[in-house]
Amino acid sequence: MAFPLDMFETISAKFKADIQDTIPIPVVYDNEVDPPESGTTYVRFTIKPNNSNQADIGSGSNRHRTFGICFAQIYQTLGAGDKESLEIAGTIEDAFTSVTEDDVTYQTPRTKSIGKVDSNWQTNVEIPFYTDHFK
Repeated sequence: MAFPLDMFETISAKFKADIQDTIPIPVVYDNEVDPPESGTTYVRFTIKPNNSNQADIGSGSNRHRTFGICFAQIYQTLGAGDKESLEIAGTIEDAFTSVTEDDVTYQTPRTKSIGKVDSNWQTNVEIPFYTDHFK
């Protein structure tokens, strides 16, 4: 079964409205190659759908559920400490914790400090989600 395409638009639009437009911070979305100039804190946002399964069988209602996870990878200049990246991570967690919008349910996000990656300090926020669709 193909993933519902509107799921990608819904999740990206929420991230743009609740994070990118409010902090504001440069965001690199899926299939965008170039991060901002060196020395700039930015976020790479990726949506990874996982399995889909049939959740209900009923009279005229065949509900399917797709699970997935979003990754907000926060990149900050080395040597600047992690306060800024942890504040951004907290804003992301607050925006996505136990929220349902437009048929996408976001579960409890978790923040992980990845550490030094190239010339950046990386902190990830993982946002598990699921969405229901009918066939």
